[in-house]
Amino acid sequence: MKSTANWIQSGLAPSIEYIARAELFRRSAINMVDMTGAQLNWPKYFLLGHTVELALKAVTISFEERTGRMPVDPMPANHDLLGYYRAAVQAGMRQLPFDVEGILQGLAELHKDQYARYPKERRPMMTATYFDDTTDQILLAASDMVRSR
Repeated sequence: MKSTANWIQSGLAPSIEYIARAELFRRSAINMVDMTGAQLNWPKYFLLGHTVELALKAVTISFEERTGRMPVDPMPANHDLLGYYRAAVQAGMRQLPFDVEGILQGLAELHKDQYARYPKERRPMMTATYFDDTTDQILLAASDMVRSR
């Protein structure tokens, strides 16, 4: 028998839906290992990148819900984590007190070109755990911003 998924609208604002979904992706990645045998655990990179993307988009959506306009023009392209981080800060999210853009750069490159999903030739990189704290800090700042309205 074929299973069917039904979309049930929650009645919550889209920004709340986005931040809740980001939290689900983060919880899925929390106990994942960085390596499986000799391979990097690519699903963890994907989950971290998608957590960050959804959290930052939640902030920009929240801004639009409150003001009726976008925080920056033009808005960043999909999967542009650095662009969305800057837009979220413009939308009122607190700027993180460390070099988030420098740390986020590596994850942003992987996320933007979908490397975690599709193998490509790439230089050596940090293990996914390197991005855990940054992901958590972004998710916390975004959640605080979205849920405080």
